[in-house]
Amino acid sequence: MYCFIRRRTGYLTEDAYLTSTNRIGNAVVADYVSVFKEAFDYLVETSADCKIVNHGTLNTKKIRRQLTFEDDRLQLELSVKINVRQSAWAAKFVFKLEPVSLERIDILEAKLRDVVDELTATKRLLEEENKWKMVYLEASSINVEKLNEAGQLLWRPIETDDFELSDDGSDICFLVAGWYNMSLKVFLDPQARGANIKLRKNGECLESSDVPLNRGRSTSTSIGWNAHFNTNDKLSVIAISSPRYVGAGITIARFGY
Repeated sequence: MYCFIRRRTGYLTEDAYLTSTNRIGNAVVADYVSVFKEAFDYLVETSADCKIVNHGTLNTKKIRRQLTFEDDRLQLELSVKINVRQSAWAAKFVFKLEPVSLERIDILEAKLRDVVDELTATKRLLEEENKWKMVYLEASSINVEKLNEAGQLLWRPIETDDFELSDDGSDICFLVAGWYNMSLKVFLDPQARGANIKLRKNGECLESSDVPLNRGRSTSTSIGWNAHFNTNDKLSVIAISSPRYVGAGITIARFGY
């Protein structure tokens, strides 16, 4: 036998649950809520105690629920003892559980299976779309007079859901795994000596490029590379030999997963 109980949620006004017979003098909403805190901690054996008793002592060892089955229907009786303003009150609640036919259960199960199948199909579709969605980034570095001791280029803030910067701005973090093509262009003002540019993945060098000494005019160098990045892998660029006035731009595009 299957049973169904109807619930009600939402805010109730006092008139919805209070009458002249159950209203407590000078009580506010908080008082009515607080008296039910221990209502479900124990049960009553019968409903014989359901009456108002002034200054009575409640016996918390008694059973306070009674479940009966009659005419193919379950009925739950709940008796609650509450103490309010030096008085003991008793309230009785009766819940009639209407039977639900097996046919309705079968229909509900079939509908739930259809929903599960639709969700599974949608999940597969989204996974397939994510595999081939365009993941692309254009970023530029912050131009500074002199790089830090590690020679790290610091990147300007980026706005994308597929990449993020480390806290100090030196690493580009990949949030979508896959094969990526990277195109790096580094620009340098005239230097006192040559420089070396390194493109790194998780601190390991992928490729490097030497910048020849050129005191008379600005120069630049380029690095192109393909590599696979897992989620949370990091890409960074360093310039060694203490170069000054260095700027860079990088383009990153995913072409496989």
